[in-house]
Amino acid sequence: TLGGKMGSLEVLPGSHRPDTGVSPAAIAKAVRDPSDSGSGVIPVNVVPGTVTIYSSRLWHRGGANESKKERQFCFFTATENQENAPPGLIHTMQMSDVGKWCISGSGLSKNKTSQ
Repeated sequence: TLGGKMGSLEVLPGSHRPDTGVSPAAIAKAVRDPSDSGSGVIPVNVVPGTVTIYSSRLWHRGGANESKKERQFCFFTATENQENAPPGLIHTMQMSDVGKWCISGSGLSKNKTSQ
């Protein structure tokens, strides 16, 4: 988030593309110590409510929340048509669940029409 205390999305530019010269060693360094200024990791500081879109192949993480406020976020991963979700995703929605869920100010809930 803007201001830095709540952390932000952090990315390693070019890590998703084999033609950019970001080496496996650079990615390993980012994983080991992303806060090192030589790691190449940059914060994506945005105002609350902003949507960021990036490839899931891009090295990314959430920065440390150093505030006393709870940080809320939502993420959505899209895949190519007829492809399975990549392994390791925390949450995966099956096609049979599409349209059954709603995000509101009170959080994630089942649509009343699908209960």
